[in-house]
Amino acid sequence: MNHAPDAVAGVDHDEHRSPYLRAWAALAVLTLVEYFYASIFRDVLGVLVIGLVFWAAVKAGLVGWFFMHLNQERAWVYLLIGPACLLAVLLVLAVYPDVAMQPVDGEAPNAAQALKTGS
Repeated sequence: MNHAPDAVAGVDHDEHRSPYLRAWAALAVLTLVEYFYASIFRDVLGVLVIGLVFWAAVKAGLVGWFFMHLNQERAWVYLLIGPACLLAVLLVLAVYPDVAMQPVDGEAPNAAQALKTGS
């Protein structure tokens, strides 16, 4: 006779693992979709980046929903997730001018150096 707590309680392990296995299978399929998507659109950089970011967001949502148990949380958790996402976007936008204004090869990094070199 098995006296394990799960056996006494009548917990079915296959039913408990089923959502995790389905989520894992969905993640595996989405990884294959990303691979083939990247091979199809490898020459179109904008479409490639936007599509891969989309697929990554879908996969991150699946991970959060199933493995981080967001499907079991109350609505107030989403009030915390929203501002965090907004802050992440604002931080990326705040750094963007520094990245976009990098000097190009052969271009003087600033006006003072350009005056010194006589160009």
